[in-house]
Amino acid sequence: MTQPIAALLKTGGWAVALFGVLSLQHLPDRFFGEHTVCGPWGCGAPLPALLACHGFWLVLFAPATVYAARQLKPQTVWRLGAGLVSLAGLGLVAVVVWQAVAWWPYVDKSLHGYALQRYLFVLATLVDVPILESLVAGVTLWWAGILRSVSAIPSQAKGQPAGAADVGPLPRSEPA
Repeated sequence: MTQPIAALLKTGGWAVALFGVLSLQHLPDRFFGEHTVCGPWGCGAPLPALLACHGFWLVLFAPATVYAARQLKPQTVWRLGAGLVSLAGLGLVAVVVWQAVAWWPYVDKSLHGYALQRYLFVLATLVDVPILESLVAGVTLWWAGILRSVSAIPSQAKGQPAGAADVGPLPRSEPA
């Protein structure tokens, strides 16, 4: 198969996957019973809509993540993964600060016991910023970089010291 046709088929498959995951929003609510993301900490969108939005981000990031994991140098993949994990970590901390400023002081003190649930609720309903999806892509790349760098060193995998397989036999010294 020629490269343009393969690229067209891959792109078409990706577009169908994006459309398919967005179609999850049309699942009937009875699929999920009475479970929603509502409670004393707030009330969010229906669960099928949240699944569709988070799934969209994951499918959107998938080609770039797979390409990076396969084509870039292992050290670059590891660094990219570590960078995405760090960026997602900053996002997670930003949500904590945001809730500490915008929610904590304005709710009844009896609701302060739900701070963790509120935090998880905000993460689950925050579909405009792909914090969780960046974390998933980052961890995937981080591990791909680690695994590729380990498999790229066959001499260490066999228990030999690094570089021993490349040196060849050592010269013998003649007795004097």
